[in-house]
Amino acid sequence: MGTLFKLIADSALIAKDPDDYTECQVCGGAVPVYGAKGQLANPPDPQDPDGDIEVYAACAPCILSGRVDQLDQSIRATIRGACSNPGSARSAEAALNRTPMGVPLFMQGRDWPVCCDAPTEFLGSPPSFDALLAFTESSREWSHGLGAPSTDFAQTGPPEGLRDVSFFECTSCRLRYFIFQPT
Repeated sequence: MGTLFKLIADSALIAKDPDDYTECQVCGGAVPVYGAKGQLANPPDPQDPDGDIEVYAACAPCILSGRVDQLDQSIRATIRGACSNPGSARSAEAALNRTPMGVPLFMQGRDWPVCCDAPTEFLGSPPSFDALLAFTESSREWSHGLGAPSTDFAQTGPPEGLRDVSFFECTSCRLRYFIFQPT
């Protein structure tokens, strides 16, 4: 379990480049900032249709306090479909909303495995093709929910980029998942 962000292992957490992002878009605080994808949870003028402020880089305190609404309807539907009751779904949504959305890299839309009524922990991407094979052989593929496994890297070979594959683990039962989103 991550120290700073519970759902991202410390070894997988990547801050934005300080040369590109010098401050938090929400509070103006100093770096480091992390990838965020959403809008201010409490915009300055909610009646202003042009007042939606898109946030793509925020500091840890702003993300952890929920000052950025990062969950779109697709990820909310995935969470609700994977949780056993509405209370668990709300808790899972709150936990995921307080997690940077710039890690992992999702080229085909945000997704996150849910197990035991909670979001899983992102462990990172494989460092090598051998590590990819070892992990995927003992885990389940997730694509907005569980379905029939469709990706067999032993048959198809390595993906274009290893960051196209994201590894996750349930913090309760230790079941492992992977998401494959090719570029």
